[in-house]
Amino acid sequence: MWMHNRDNGTQQAGASWWCAGLLGAALLVGCGTQRTVTVRTIPTGADVWVNGSNKGQSPWDGTLRWTDEKPSMTISAVMIGYETARRTYTQREATQKSSAFDVDLTLPPLHHNARLQLNLPDGAQVWLDDQPAETGSGHIPLHFTRRSSSGKWSTHSVKVRYQDHCPKAINGNPLAKGQDARGHVATLKQSQCDASGLIVLNIEFEPLVWEVPVHLNVPTDAAVWLRGKEVRTGPGTEKISFSRSNNAEPWGTCQVQVRYPKHFPTKVDGHPLEPGRDEAPYVGTLAMDDRNGQGEIALQVAFDRVRVVRTVLTEVVLGNDGLEVRERSVFADTMPDAETEQSMGKVSPITNFRGDDFVVTRLSTDPISGDVIAAIPQCDSDGHINAMQLRQWSAGQMTEEELTNPMANHDMHPAYTGDGKTIYFTSDREVGHFNIWSIEGAQAYGMATHTANDGYQDIEPSTNPVTNAVAFTSVDMAGEAPRIKIMQQGVPTFVLGPGRSPDWSPDGTTLLWVDRDRQKNRDKLMTWKRGSRPVKHTDAKRIEGVRWHPDGQHIIYAAPQDAVDPITHEDNFDVWVFAVDGANRGEKRQLTANRSYDTYPVPTFDGNYLYFISNREAGRGLDSGDWQIYRMAWPFEWAGRQPIEPGSTAIGAVDVE
Repeated sequence: MWMHNRDNGTQQAGASWWCAGLLGAALLVGCGTQRTVTVRTIPTGADVWVNGSNKGQSPWDGTLRWTDEKPSMTISAVMIGYETARRTYTQREATQKSSAFDVDLTLPPLHHNARLQLNLPDGAQVWLDDQPAETGSGHIPLHFTRRSSSGKWSTHSVKVRYQDHCPKAINGNPLAKGQDARGHVATLKQSQCDASGLIVLNIEFEPLVWEVPVHLNVPTDAAVWLRGKEVRTGPGTEKISFSRSNNAEPWGTCQVQVRYPKHFPTKVDGHPLEPGRDEAPYVGTLAMDDRNGQGEIALQVAFDRVRVVRTVLTEVVLGNDGLEVRERSVFADTMPDAETEQSMGKVSPITNFRGDDFVVTRLSTDPISGDVIAAIPQCDSDGHINAMQLRQWSAGQMTEEELTNPMANHDMHPAYTGDGKTIYFTSDREVGHFNIWSIEGAQAYGMATHTANDGYQDIEPSTNPVTNAVAFTSVDMAGEAPRIKIMQQGVPTFVLGPGRSPDWSPDGTTLLWVDRDRQKNRDKLMTWKRGSRPVKHTDAKRIEGVRWHPDGQHIIYAAPQDAVDPITHEDNFDVWVFAVDGANRGEKRQLTANRSYDTYPVPTFDGNYLYFISNREAGRGLDSGDWQIYRMAWPFEWAGRQPIEPGSTAIGAVDVE
């Protein structure tokens, strides 16, 4: 504004110019501060806001004016997926800036897209956040988020499973032991990403299941079982799998069995085994440590033919509660060439029992025909013995005849009289009690009982061939030792003393029996003549089935050797003969010699043959039962072998002193 004064125009004009400049300066300060601002952001392209007004996208240039009404300017950068970045400048700060200045804003990301690269074996399965993930492209996309720059990034879980394997190491770093086949779960973090947003996991696995070839060198007819299942017969190669639950546990093993009928294993991979005695399979264990340098297992099993097999011997004994059928395991020899008696006498079976229910009891022979009598069990459908029947076999033939029909009774221990007309035997026909009974020869009529129910069980009758006196074993059910009793005409009249299994000599003068030496724990053979004291002849661990030979000079019986068998390590019964008189007096010979169980011998009345019970063919694969009755020709010549004639000194019950 210009003011003109005519009196002093010059001074007035200068004063007006000065006032105008002063007013302009006052307007610059009083009206605000103006600056040129350049806003740059990381990342670029963010929306730029100034005091709530959108100015456009970065980078942005513009003029900002600070006034009393707007004493501060807040510059914000906004972008989706990023945290908003702000910077506030006051008017004082603006005046301190040059007329143009830069504002640099960095937006912290709230989202991070990344990639996962898994280096895995073929066939491995991957789950991302419990969802199956596709790994065909080689990379799995990841997306991390957070609420603010000060917050924590989200994570991802990745599980990798490789069938029958467990993880061993990740990126070269070993994992703790105890990993299993359920797979490995790893947590993926945003901080693991490299500059390109890539996370790399190299996962190494080790097996939990390992398949190993097993080369089996076994006999052609041997059956091979792996883990309880038959897999092959004969030599060849099988594959077996070893497994473990996790890599901290030891590898499992595999049981192998090699079964070779009638044989037992002797060597494994060239190493001798403990000598066998029974037919038995090789049972061993295969392990991962058995692998050779090629990762394979070689197993060689050598066998030898078994010398013996186990059989069940069934016998009837008298216990405190009466009759008891007991079973025990005995051996049978499988080697026919091992029988030394083949050079001594021909042995052949006269029976052909099919089952294994034969009961071992005393035999008897018909003095006229030479036929043999035995007690044969009768069983129910479950194989339980409910009766025993006397049967007779024709001499040297497999033909038989029934002598008794006991129904539910037990007839056993037959004994012919010297004239062949009467058979004495043991039976419990009076229920619950064993007595001595008789029938009239093979016609099985005129059955009678001869002993009473007096608290004793009477078994094992033997008839005097001259007087028909009957000696028998009487067992006191109160537990006392068995005793020998003698009866005449069906009436017990004399108790000889302790003992069992009596047998009359052919001339009726001498009684033979077995007694037990309880101090030595051995059985002894005893004889007694009228007017003399009992005489001991020989002893053994145990004696079964004692009989006189018809020559009256020799005793036949079954007994084991004093030493246990080196293969079976058990007692084995064979048939023996002992000379009680004559040129060979005191001599003992073995009539059968093998590892089978030969027992209860009985000679024919002419002395030419010997019958006995044996299981000797049990292990030879024959279509028959384990136990049969055998006949053997008398194997050698001894002086005085001819049967003696009955003498005048035969013992009858009335003659006993």
